[in-house]
Amino acid sequence: MKKLNIIFPMCGKSSRFNYKFKPFIQISDLTFIELAVKHFKKYINLINIVYFIIAEEQNINNDVEQKLKYYFKEINYELIILQKQTNSHYETIKKGIYTKNIIGESIICDCDHSIDIEPMMNYLNNNSIDILVPYWNINEYNNNWDKIIINEKTNTILNFNNKLSNSKIGIIGCIYF
Repeated sequence: MKKLNIIFPMCGKSSRFNYKFKPFIQISDLTFIELAVKHFKKYINLINIVYFIIAEEQNINNDVEQKLKYYFKEINYELIILQKQTNSHYETIKKGIYTKNIIGESIICDCDHSIDIEPMMNYLNNNSIDILVPYWNINEYNNNWDKIIINEKTNTILNFNNKLSNSKIGIIGCIYF
């Protein structure tokens, strides 16, 4: 497996968290972003660069550059600072990728998900694929999550967004491409 880029889009407004900068919210002895990065540390030799994407205003208001230096001294990372907040998760990812011209195999992860990525890494190591979208069955409580509809015969994604009210398959916070 080639070295991977890990991308954490963090440009959201955090409306569910009273507009506090979500990556730095303390949820245990660690912050959201520390927990999100935690499982990748085991695979540091397989990681090219970890990218964090934020807006300029977030950097100013939350001292992001300094806090990332403190949290991730041992990780090769780059901070991508966009001029302004984006309108969606996907716009953040697109602008971040274009800003730094990120190429190569990558994993995009939500900054508030702490996921054991070992099964994903093992699968990637043993299979030649172009994209991997981990998913799980969800219930009505998870209604605003990104959802997919899968063609079970071909194992391909037919549709993907958070408005699929009839879908019971939710996307777990890391996608490989």
